[in-house]
Amino acid sequence: MKYLRKYLLLLLLIPTFGLAEGEKKSGLTPENIHDLGVMLSPAESQKQKMALKLSAQWHAGLNKFLAETEDPYLLALALFRIVNDDSHRQGMSVIKGQEKKPSNLPAEQIAKNINNLVENAAQLRPETITILAGICFYQSIVPHCDKPLMINSRIKHDRLNLISYIQPLALSIQENDQEKITKLLNLMTKTAYSDMHFYLLPSFQEAIKRYATANPMPQEVVDNELAFYKKMQSPSDEAKASRKKHMRTELLYLVEVSTLMSFPVPGFRVLMDYCKKDSSLHNQCLKVADILIEKSRDDISTIVGYQIKKSVLEVTNKKDAATTVQSQLETYKEKRQCLLDYINEHRFNDVLKGIEQDRIRNNPMHTEFENFIKQTEYLYEKRIDQADIKDPAYCLTE
Repeated sequence: MKYLRKYLLLLLLIPTFGLAEGEKKSGLTPENIHDLGVMLSPAESQKQKMALKLSAQWHAGLNKFLAETEDPYLLALALFRIVNDDSHRQGMSVIKGQEKKPSNLPAEQIAKNINNLVENAAQLRPETITILAGICFYQSIVPHCDKPLMINSRIKHDRLNLISYIQPLALSIQENDQEKITKLLNLMTKTAYSDMHFYLLPSFQEAIKRYATANPMPQEVVDNELAFYKKMQSPSDEAKASRKKHMRTELLYLVEVSTLMSFPVPGFRVLMDYCKKDSSLHNQCLKVADILIEKSRDDISTIVGYQIKKSVLEVTNKKDAATTVQSQLETYKEKRQCLLDYINEHRFNDVLKGIEQDRIRNNPMHTEFENFIKQTEYLYEKRIDQADIKDPAYCLTE
């Protein structure tokens, strides 16, 4: 059930995404608030508990299946899902006001698998090494993970990606190693792009289908999710009817969604703070900021780039230039929020159309911002016969 709840939580909170810091606006309605309570409610009946147990067994089986495919990318995702489930379990205990439970991860064995894979692989996809690095620096895993090996391998396999240098830079700043900091920032200025790899490769979707064909999601799980969804107030009758028809399909799709939603965000804060205060490397910071602004696939990286550039210009007394950058940032955020609002307002109640729409955002061939645009164009095209539908192009021109 946790996978469905994560996804529904995202849908409920979409109206509040992208708000400027300090804004009081909330997109949550009384119905949304009610549904949040439903999502956080514990399983009570024996039927519910059995469904949760069967769901956990099914997902554990999927992780085992992924790990046994001998595909490094799928193995990395299996390990990531195991680690993330542990993190989610502990996080939910905190949310519910319960005592934090000790981690039951086989941390040393997971780290050993990562170290062996990274050390022995002649070549790893950038997406694979990114996932492995995220696991390596997880709190329970990091004492056992070979950090230098991971850092060097990530740079080796994804050398032109600015994001590959964020973790070693953060560690060097923490250690106050000025020589390493200077070297890393100089390397970052020579990178070609910034990509956090916030997408999933088709092989993951194909593996889920193969596993689900041989091991169908238990009917008890499907029935329990439908019963849970019926308790919610915000979904329309049309949405509930579609889920009744396609809940099994949606549950398989939510395996992808929940995995992607859990991907860690690089620690940009250390870079932002350092660039703001160290005057000797301001030129390098400005070059890094421009790469983030102009060459990022990910939306967050673009916004961080604007923020770094503005702060450096401010501390170097280039007030007019800083004001211009702030104006550019606000324009970017307004366009982004307009696109998100359009997507939220016009998203489909039909499960299959909704999945098709969401998959557009997962296309690594375009930037995240471009995929927002393509999502709105998809929605407009599918709803063009509606009298009150508005062409989303206004988001980019107003």
